[in-house]
Amino acid sequence: MPASEHRPPNRGAGQLPHHRCEDRHRITVDEHIVFVDANGMPTGGDDALLVTRRAHTKKVWPGVWTNSFCGQPAAGEAMADALRRRAFDELRISALQQLQCVLPTYTYKTPAFSGVVEHEFCPVYTALTSDTPLAVPDEVAELTWMSWQRYVEAVTTGATPFSYWAKDQLPQLMRLGPVFWRAPERRRPLRQL
Repeated sequence: MPASEHRPPNRGAGQLPHHRCEDRHRITVDEHIVFVDANGMPTGGDDALLVTRRAHTKKVWPGVWTNSFCGQPAAGEAMADALRRRAFDELRISALQQLQCVLPTYTYKTPAFSGVVEHEFCPVYTALTSDTPLAVPDEVAELTWMSWQRYVEAVTTGATPFSYWAKDQLPQLMRLGPVFWRAPERRRPLRQL
């Protein structure tokens, strides 16, 4: 499915303001991504998911653990280009392989955090990378690789604070089955990067 199709009806990329709480019916266009290590090194040969901790200086949801990265496409920017840009901006990752959209219609609305309610149309993507991520301090406080099983346990036990959207999208990701990022029948590839 082309990246341009991963938008709410009648909305283009970047057309709605981010962090607007006065109009609770507005929805922003965003994207989330889960990176999987192409080398399988961190978990002894199994795929590993890159999990990041949001910078403590973030206005909303600071210091919580979350998916690999997220961000908004700029006005007129193709989703694949936005994903590439945000991967570099947050993690200095430039190599994206097997980029696919696994939750093309994912939408969430958070409870208020410091008066801000996030309501976002936010397709979830996966990608493989062999790059070594580097946390950009304004965006990412920490990062770690973990197995899918460990990630599920960490999100569901509540012992570690995870973002609202990481917890909200987890049941949908789990329904895709084990190693959903490798299952060809689940892939909705973007144009080749």
